[in-house]
Amino acid sequence: MYAMLRTSTARRSAMILQQQQFRCASTDAPLMTKIREGLKLAMRSGNTTEKNVIRGIISEVKNKTLADPASVGTDLKMHGLLRSMIVTRMKSIAEFKAAGRDDLIEKETEEIAVLKRYAGLVSVASDEELDAKVKTVVESLPEADRKNVNKVMGSIPWKDVESKWNSSRNAVAGSVKRVLGVRSFSTSARQLNHSNPLGLPRRSPGGAGIPGRKKIPGVKKILAVSSAKGGVGKSTVSANLALALFEKGLNVGLLDVDIFGPSVPKIFNLSDASEPELVPENGHLVPIVNYGIKTMSMGYLVDPNKAVAWRGLLVQKALQQLLFEVQWAGKTSQEPDLDVLVLDMPPGTGDVQLTLAQQVQIDGAVLVSTPQDLALIDAVRGLNLFRVVKTPVIGIVENMSSFICPNCHHESHIFGGGRTGEHSKLEDEAKERGVEVLAHIPLAAEICASADSGRPTMVSAPDSAPGQAYRELAAKVVGALGL
Repeated sequence: MYAMLRTSTARRSAMILQQQQFRCASTDAPLMTKIREGLKLAMRSGNTTEKNVIRGIISEVKNKTLADPASVGTDLKMHGLLRSMIVTRMKSIAEFKAAGRDDLIEKETEEIAVLKRYAGLVSVASDEELDAKVKTVVESLPEADRKNVNKVMGSIPWKDVESKWNSSRNAVAGSVKRVLGVRSFSTSARQLNHSNPLGLPRRSPGGAGIPGRKKIPGVKKILAVSSAKGGVGKSTVSANLALALFEKGLNVGLLDVDIFGPSVPKIFNLSDASEPELVPENGHLVPIVNYGIKTMSMGYLVDPNKAVAWRGLLVQKALQQLLFEVQWAGKTSQEPDLDVLVLDMPPGTGDVQLTLAQQVQIDGAVLVSTPQDLALIDAVRGLNLFRVVKTPVIGIVENMSSFICPNCHHESHIFGGGRTGEHSKLEDEAKERGVEVLAHIPLAAEICASADSGRPTMVSAPDSAPGQAYRELAAKVVGALGL
């Protein structure tokens, strides 16, 4: 019985293997014949590098063929696969350079040479040739449609792209974006470039490795507004603090670095704003201005109803682009630098917070918390994080410190469980850790209404009790930053 079962299993495995081999062979691109011949030559000559690289190519092709036989069924698609393998090794070289591992760089360089040799066997259209064809399509359209990406895309003869244009669909789509001068942005992780997730135009190769802590171009001072816990009103505080600083005559910017849950467009009544323009010379994003504040946010770049389905590397790269590829100043010769850029940080103490603290020279941080014990515990964690990464903490803001009745204006400490006598536990914790409580901002109905309507408190009710608290906060920030 066991012998019969084993024989049956072996036959079934052989049939499956035969079917897979037939399927792979039947969908092979012509280039695969040359690659297999190259493997035989490498094995005869004992060229270990070439042998390993070719085996890697064949393995990648098999995996992709099993998932989708058409994905590598032509030489052009094979060219795309080889280019992606080259890019992967170039990234490794950049990392090895940063780590001082010259011994590993040589191996990667040799493998790239092999991949380039096989990629060079495929005749593909250059960027210039593609752009010329796309321009011909654009010029054939009515004047009103020549800047419309959808109209241009719809006029491309896609069925002829490989056979007559000698290019891939992705390359042609990139050419359309190039010719029309628009960014190629999507929240779909399958369509993103890990080194350039925001799709900004490149004038030079991307930076290698993780940059050191540095200033943001066009910005004199950088202020981080953070909370280790969500729902404490950090974005509302950030927006109104920026406006209070602007009221003092400062040139202020506000950068919303919450990749997954941007709030600035809603608070500043910019949810329907057009996508940011680009500076032609360097491809940087131009901030969108309202109430005198220059703002930038992921909310301007994505559909507000779609989730940003990204993991760590994409998030960090997008963050780097938001930090260092926004034209905060210098678009015109008369445009001054920002006196201060307020960073509206996402809640938590994870990757984004660490990336910011390690890559940006932050001049001061303000922590936002409510009087509740749960929020206070997280605020202490945030304070400890900034101290670990040696970022100066200006102080803590106690938001929603009390509730002001809209009818009788009586002040109630609705988070009374967080108070001991005349002082809140937050004040006690701050004193114990040598940190100042910068402001007590009350919870008032007008704060919620103004945020929802796109008219922050410092615009809609600057003389209210919350408005006065924001002014006091701004005064202390100015003193701490030396503005």
